[in-house]
Amino acid sequence: MPSTTHVMKPRPPVRAFGMAAVLALIGMGFFVTPELFGWDRLLRAIGIVFILLGFVILALAIVAMQKMKVEIVLDDDGYRVVGSSGAKAGSWADIVGVTRSDGRITFYGRDERRSAIVMPRGGSGDLDALGADIARRLDTHRGYGSVPLTFPESTD
Repeated sequence: MPSTTHVMKPRPPVRAFGMAAVLALIGMGFFVTPELFGWDRLLRAIGIVFILLGFVILALAIVAMQKMKVEIVLDDDGYRVVGSSGAKAGSWADIVGVTRSDGRITFYGRDERRSAIVMPRGGSGDLDALGADIARRLDTHRGYGSVPLTFPESTD
């Protein structure tokens, strides 16, 4: 079976985007005001600071959103979870149980270690598809599967 990749993404940081937009608008107001009313050019410098702050917040929000993305790669040997804290891997042979709760899939290992894949609240990703894929991989690894039913031939 070829490897599959599932991606869990956080929800977009709407508040940070809104704050960046408000700061940029305030900065534009300060930047344009000295030209319209002949006021002190110090307001223009304040406007530039506000605009720069808006862009910094926007950039930080985008970087944070990208870093919070998690990829789960499943193959015939096991799983690998790649996120901002590095990569964690496990083998199907070491897994004794898997549970699914609201927004979370938990692996239980032979050494009583637990690993959880958590869906960020409001994030995007399909935990149902991931759970079905994990179940299919575990069944294949353990030799479970559908056995074709055979019926004795009728002697009518």
